[in-house]
Amino acid sequence: ATNESGVQTPTASYKTHEGEHHNDHGNTSVTITKSTYIFALCAALNSCNLGYDIGVSTNAGELIQRDLDLTTNQRELFIGSLNFWSIFGSLFAHWICDKYGRRRSFIVAAIGFIIGVLV
Repeated sequence: ATNESGVQTPTASYKTHEGEHHNDHGNTSVTITKSTYIFALCAALNSCNLGYDIGVSTNAGELIQRDLDLTTNQRELFIGSLNFWSIFGSLFAHWICDKYGRRRSFIVAAIGFIIGVLV
């Protein structure tokens, strides 16, 4: 974009391409708002939180094994189950987002994640 003086000013817009949005053929410019940056930051922090939880569960594995009287193989299955179940979440994420919207999907996932951390 250019201001009144003819100087180019940076804009926070993103040109879409064909197939990105339903019935959108790239003629529309989407403005990136402050909320978009906040949502992106929340998504990144959620990934960091998942990594932290994996690290904690790995270190807690020995305590869990001792308390639940698990064999080494059972402990490995228990700790590895987080990654296994995330496969199914990633397989169905596109369908869930298309059906219910990204915002609702993100809220439900966050609530489920928080409940999982509390348990």
